[in-house]
Amino acid sequence: MGAASPAAASIGLDDLIFSAEACRILMIHANTLRRWEARGLIAAVRPDKSLCWRRYRREDVLRLARTTGN
Repeated sequence: MGAASPAAASIGLDDLIFSAEACRILMIHANTLRRWEARGLIAAVRPDKSLCWRRYRREDVLRLARTTGN
């Protein structure tokens, strides 16, 4: 397995949520979340570089939810 990224190590895995939960909170489709990530509206963290799972900081998701009114 790959090592955790520095961002994941400094944040703590308990502060990260999977994209499915982020989409549920934001009430958006996964494709929309990936587009927002590509535009720089939210950053993904990949705790294990060998896996393609994206995780998001709960704080960032909640901030974006307040911004978008969701």
